[in-house]
Amino acid sequence: MNREHCRRLHVHPDTNIGELSSKFMLKLRDDLDSNPETCNWRALLDKAADNPNYRFSSADVERKFGSQVYHGSPSNKMLWELGSMGMTAAELVDCLDKLKLESVLMDIKKYEPIVIINQPAERKTVNKGEVLELEVKAIGFPYPRYQWFKENKKDWDILDKEKSSILRIRNVSTSDAGVYCCRLHNGDINSQVEFTEQSTVTVEMSKDPVAYRDTFDDRPSRYDLIPSFEVQPKNVTVQICDGFILECRVLSKYPVIYDWYKNHEIIKRSDQPFYEVKAAYKADMGTYECRARNQLGETMSDVVKVTVMLGKTEEPLVDPVGPTEIEIISNPKTVIIEFGGDCLFSCEARCSIPLVYQWLKDGVPIEGEIKPSLVLKKIQNYDHQGLYTCMVSIPGTKNIRLSYPASLSIKTNDKPEFNPSDKVALLIGNFDYRCESPLSAPKSDVYTMAEIFRSLDFKVVSLLNLTKLEMQSAVEEFVKLIGSEVYAVFYFCGHGFEEEAKCYLVPPDARHGYTIEDCVCAEDVLSQMQNYTETSPALIVLILDICRIRNLQPPTNREQDAMCSNLSNIPMKGNTVFCYATSKGMYAYEDIHNGILVKYLKKYLPKQMSVLDVFTSVQEGKESQYYHIQIPEIKSNLLQPRRSLADRISTKGHTKAYNQRTLLWNNAHEKPPSKEIEIPAIKGKVLLEFQTEFSNMLTIFCTVMPMTMGKSLKYHLGCIAHLPKTISIFGSVSQVHDDPPKTKIVLQDLQKLTKDLEVQVFVVNTETKQRYEGPKVNLGKPLVGILDLWKPRRQPIECSESM
Repeated sequence: MNREHCRRLHVHPDTNIGELSSKFMLKLRDDLDSNPETCNWRALLDKAADNPNYRFSSADVERKFGSQVYHGSPSNKMLWELGSMGMTAAELVDCLDKLKLESVLMDIKKYEPIVIINQPAERKTVNKGEVLELEVKAIGFPYPRYQWFKENKKDWDILDKEKSSILRIRNVSTSDAGVYCCRLHNGDINSQVEFTEQSTVTVEMSKDPVAYRDTFDDRPSRYDLIPSFEVQPKNVTVQICDGFILECRVLSKYPVIYDWYKNHEIIKRSDQPFYEVKAAYKADMGTYECRARNQLGETMSDVVKVTVMLGKTEEPLVDPVGPTEIEIISNPKTVIIEFGGDCLFSCEARCSIPLVYQWLKDGVPIEGEIKPSLVLKKIQNYDHQGLYTCMVSIPGTKNIRLSYPASLSIKTNDKPEFNPSDKVALLIGNFDYRCESPLSAPKSDVYTMAEIFRSLDFKVVSLLNLTKLEMQSAVEEFVKLIGSEVYAVFYFCGHGFEEEAKCYLVPPDARHGYTIEDCVCAEDVLSQMQNYTETSPALIVLILDICRIRNLQPPTNREQDAMCSNLSNIPMKGNTVFCYATSKGMYAYEDIHNGILVKYLKKYLPKQMSVLDVFTSVQEGKESQYYHIQIPEIKSNLLQPRRSLADRISTKGHTKAYNQRTLLWNNAHEKPPSKEIEIPAIKGKVLLEFQTEFSNMLTIFCTVMPMTMGKSLKYHLGCIAHLPKTISIFGSVSQVHDDPPKTKIVLQDLQKLTKDLEVQVFVVNTETKQRYEGPKVNLGKPLVGILDLWKPRRQPIECSESM
């Protein structure tokens, strides 16, 4: 702190900027957020970086402040950060002074009268056709306003266009010779006005320019005291996004001020003999020079060139050549995303001819990214973090513009980050029983659970009404989707029971008086999920929506019972959770739409909660009317209980296995392509389209359309016939659209297909009841039909006599 600072501020200069008045800080924030780039918050950071205590890397600038552009105030965040680093009011005012933010400074800085530091040259001689420059340097606050005058006989003419500190007249003629003067003012009263000394300008006709020397030229002793360059700045070639420093060394007996120029425009004034750029971009290319001056005079350095190279290529970025200019209208913005989230960068530019775009990451071109927008989806690798820039160019030329950089950051959480290599789910719902009362909820329960798991990015296999053999085959096919770091879910909804601490799942084809021999043991399912590969999955969840009462019929085959007992002794690997719809010895219930368990599961499964928290919430969230009849139970041996079904997939290190699982899943969910079947008798055709809601049910839409425009077949409905005996139509055929007429047919039990599905297409006239036959259509083995689940997968286990 010094007396000068104390004198010129309304506050103590050592006041932390965080303690300045809210009125001042709000105005400063709003101005910095909305100002042009030459005096916005980025420019303030650049000025603050003259002090090493307030320097940020380019990546930090984008990550900390640039990310606030769309969702907050970058200036507010920046000022708070600078305050926490100890910036004082005096230091802030110095930065604002460099940016000439007068309107903001009026609230904190006192009036300062004008002081002229450098008068324009007393005499100036230029040759005709050259450039005349007269410069005055002054300080004061508010900042001085300038107006140049030229003497006209006994009066002074106002030079209307000359209102800066430099009077510049190009292509001087003899009429420009004369006496000039500049008026400076920073207030409304005469005491706040100053005039420079008069300058006499002479214009000569000589073709050989003669360098003008002022009166000091005849006194070499004084010239010896003017700054002289001992070391000149050097030409620089730098890779894009790398930094560079221009340095010089000056001999002087008096303090020196260094003015750095880029393309002949001043860019920095400092008492340090260097100019630093932390990250070089297209805008930093050009010619640079330094003016070193002290109280006795000044000296200009050599002119040097800065060249910025494009990545690792040998092609430098060059300034536009020719009349065509590229203007970047919209620069990409900094983005902060969650792990696994999506990112969008966009750049908008305009020019009189078509442009070419190329995106760069950390200065290196990104292969194939040549559109105005760069989209990165499901980012699961922290290597994507960095600075992104868009290079816009004119084809066939070296006319290039670079956007401002934008950073991509991925949020990190304090809690453990679990990223499965894949997520798979097998959902089975049995309801069409011949040995028990049919159930109403399993179809809607499986549909609801499938939608939830798909939203969590699971590969879902959903099956209805499987026989015991088909259930066993489905499990054996499903475990092929399980591997290292995979999350695997098995869900069953239907009739079931518990015997000797083991749960049994009843298939629809079980005989009356069924026993465990007719059912599938849940522990057998777990054993296969655990042991299919040498590396166990990261998480196994079994959700059993069944009753847990004892079966009335004792097992007739003790060997089968013993075998399942052995299977229940599965080595625990710390990765398994059981969720039972009800407790031991209790029934599980359903209402009109869903089972009671699913009614509550669907509230919590989609949430970002650990798997144990989900099931605990189901327990705690049940309505009191169900407490006495159905109490869910959870069994867990998880060593990492914070794993969540909502954890995002990361295929890093598992890409090949992930792709193989995707192929397997796609193979079992392939629908027939749309087909057009001509029916000549009605001069029309039937369009067959296919959809699926379950993995073993195919929905067919038959649309009857005329062969020629303008004809209506409104009273004709399409349908199919001659289905294989193993499959049937679920429900009834329904009409879903009148004109053109469209019918909906749902085929079930596709897992029972023993050969390709061939159907006969026909059309019925609803008025005359006449039927028009079409050709047979081969639909192949759609969906899980290709897996032949009706075939046994394992040979029966031979049991020893002792068993």
